[in-house]
Amino acid sequence: MATQIFYFTGTGNSLHVARELQKRIPDATLVPVIGSLNNDSLKATAETVGFVFPIYLMGLPAPMVEFIERFDSTPANYLFAFATRGGTFHYADVMLAKMLKRRGKKLNAFFIATMVKNTPCGVAPKYLPGYKKMVERWPEAITNSQVKKLELPLQQKLDEVSNCIKNKSRWFDERSILRTILKRMTSMILPSAKAMKTTIPYFADSTCTSCAMCRKVCPSGKVDMGGNCPVWRKDKPCYLCFACFNSCPVQAILIRNRYEIKEGRYIHPKVSVKEIGAQKKPGEK
Repeated sequence: MATQIFYFTGTGNSLHVARELQKRIPDATLVPVIGSLNNDSLKATAETVGFVFPIYLMGLPAPMVEFIERFDSTPANYLFAFATRGGTFHYADVMLAKMLKRRGKKLNAFFIATMVKNTPCGVAPKYLPGYKKMVERWPEAITNSQVKKLELPLQQKLDEVSNCIKNKSRWFDERSILRTILKRMTSMILPSAKAMKTTIPYFADSTCTSCAMCRKVCPSGKVDMGGNCPVWRKDKPCYLCFACFNSCPVQAILIRNRYEIKEGRYIHPKVSVKEIGAQKKPGEK
């Protein structure tokens, strides 16, 4: 029984999860969503299909929305999703199930795990209660000790999830009647990350070395090199993945009026920056 796992990653958390699932599931292949979006046709070739992605703006990241909207999962008889998050409320399960239903398919299982978050502030407004404390604490929240603290329960969960997938069991994490109602109401009120077209006020300071790593990892093509430093194109969307911000080897990329500090950058320790950039290439692994 073949399994395809389609993944999108910002700074490595979801790629780490996808790899760990691949280790546990026989004949599983990993397929990058970003690289696949360049194909004219997006169609499943396995009976079991999974989607692994981070939670952005409480829902699916923009490239995942585009992928699902185009994806033909007709050959699959079991669809699952595994989402990573920084511990926030989400409605990604309801959102994904609704999108698949419109395409005549059913989401059979949804799993979620809390991991180290990859942004000091996200898109939260500065006037949000607790904003200053959240930003100040971020460098302490992304240390290797914090990663290890979350890794043990993650590995235990992955063992349970892989058994669930191999048995094609129906399962939804954090599912209750009240929670589902709240999620459905939220999904009707809030637009998706793709629809919001939010951007982050990045800029590069004078320590930029023109290495172009930010351009190499940017999944949407928004980052370009304008002379000796990066520029963020207005004609390309920002996927809110913070890959450019976290991948800069000299921490030259800052967030204007929000995080202009050269302290605290996060890439999952078991994933390289090069591997994050490689998701832009098509093909199975």
